[in-house]
Amino acid sequence: LGHRRSAIAPLLPVVMPLPVVVMRGGVSGSGHHVGVPRAFGSSGRRNPASQLASAAHGVIGTAPAPTAPLQVQARWRCLKRDDNNLLMSGSSNLYDPNELVGSSHVVARIPRRNRSTHGWRALAASTANPPSKTQESSSPTKRQPAGATPKGPTAPGGGFFYALDFDGVICDSEPETSASAWMACAKFWPDVFDSDAARERKEELMIKMARVRPVVETGYENMLLLRLLLEGTPVEDILDYWSVLLPETMKSWGLERGDMVDFFGAERTAWMEGQPDQWLDINRIYEDVDKALAPVSGLPHCYVVTTKPQNLTIKLLKHKAMCSFPDDRVISTTVSGIPKSDILRELQQLPEAAGRTKVFVEDKLSTLLKVADVGEELDDWQLYLVEHGYVTKRDVEVAKRHPRIDVISKNEFIKLLKGEIPSPTATTTTAI
Repeated sequence: LGHRRSAIAPLLPVVMPLPVVVMRGGVSGSGHHVGVPRAFGSSGRRNPASQLASAAHGVIGTAPAPTAPLQVQARWRCLKRDDNNLLMSGSSNLYDPNELVGSSHVVARIPRRNRSTHGWRALAASTANPPSKTQESSSPTKRQPAGATPKGPTAPGGGFFYALDFDGVICDSEPETSASAWMACAKFWPDVFDSDAARERKEELMIKMARVRPVVETGYENMLLLRLLLEGTPVEDILDYWSVLLPETMKSWGLERGDMVDFFGAERTAWMEGQPDQWLDINRIYEDVDKALAPVSGLPHCYVVTTKPQNLTIKLLKHKAMCSFPDDRVISTTVSGIPKSDILRELQQLPEAAGRTKVFVEDKLSTLLKVADVGEELDDWQLYLVEHGYVTKRDVEVAKRHPRIDVISKNEFIKLLKGEIPSPTATTTTAI
């Protein structure tokens, strides 16, 4: 963590120190030196793989290239630290180091041989050794769309069944959520935010809030982000460690999720009802997405599945996107916290989904990975990560290497809404 250790050390009691594992022998038999960077087991237990035993004690060790698949049954949280040591956020229960697929930034998630356990996992490779053509050719092949051949969204008995995220897919709500967070924090922590020193930094903090927006899953998290930024937590640490910082911060500050959801939701609703024009203006529907969404919004095979409160989502769909979604087809998990994978299980059983190609469009990579990890039960869903949303460059690179996920631009998303099969993007220029 270098100079940033002190900023988050109080919140990471189970994380330090992060061991470094150095493996020699390379990726996919390439013979390159590969550094498997900093990682830690969420269980806090010793790594059961004997070849990595020294790493479990925080010692930089050297392990020979394995000659047989090495199965490591432990949860690992993997984090990017610098250009030569990149790991994606996530967990790994089981992997075969002989099957790693190298990249200048990531290693692909490899389908596990034992499909009875969770499906897709990943490790990371050093950027010091770009993959050979042989390695690149061994990357997982993207699966072709399943189900019925799309015939357009209005064609009876064919076409798509849509499950669409809202924030970052249909609407850019970051300015509103950041502004709402400021107002909510001023009331929730007046001793921290009601000061000239805090107000003088508001513009700076709003810029930083835009940078950390990709980590947000539910709106109340913006309040915690804003206070952490005010108190000096670096943006990079938030981007890399949010899955750890969020629960540790909640525990350290004595907060309950339900209370925070209610408080933040009440502040946003008060703003929406008290100054509706101002609230609507600060939210922005992505250009041309509304025009493509409107024709399918009234059809029974198009749903919005979001962590945003339902009342706010419906308000924006009706008054900003000019879409006629019935209330029962706007599914919010804000209060329940139900995983979107569970929602997809229910949606795929609807009569309206029969005979249609089911597509799930998100801007949060971790959500798509969780759906992919479910395995065969949700294999019929086509998973798309949109570049125009709250994604990082690392998210895009990881998604492109994943056999279940396609990365699409805003224009390709619009084509999807029109009933066309999108062409996954080869490069990215819009990600954070």
